[in-house]
Amino acid sequence: MSDTAKLLPRFAKRGVVPESGGTWFLPRLVGWAKACEIGFLADDLLPDRALELGLVNKVVPHDQLEAETNAWAEKIAAGRIEPRNPTCIDVVLPISRPSAQTRIIAGISWSRSMSAC
Repeated sequence: MSDTAKLLPRFAKRGVVPESGGTWFLPRLVGWAKACEIGFLADDLLPDRALELGLVNKVVPHDQLEAETNAWAEKIAAGRIEPRNPTCIDVVLPISRPSAQTRIIAGISWSRSMSAC
């Protein structure tokens, strides 16, 4: 995330319910209390706060954002993420999203069945 960007959770100020699964995803990302705070207060989320909440992975100076994004993409494409096995990305990616949306037992089971990494 650029150090000049901000996230704008404006639903409460507009009198609408968060769409696109916001009421389902946000509590899983930040916890129920923080999700309520974000949804009810509708305050701007500045970069450091978004990072603290785990909504973004990194905050970089605005003029370095494109270079940083390209560096991450190149690392992923080259398979240089530990363990240094590109096929691991092919395995981890499809099970990560469903694991975040299911019970822990299913997530552990999927991980065990895909332990080729």
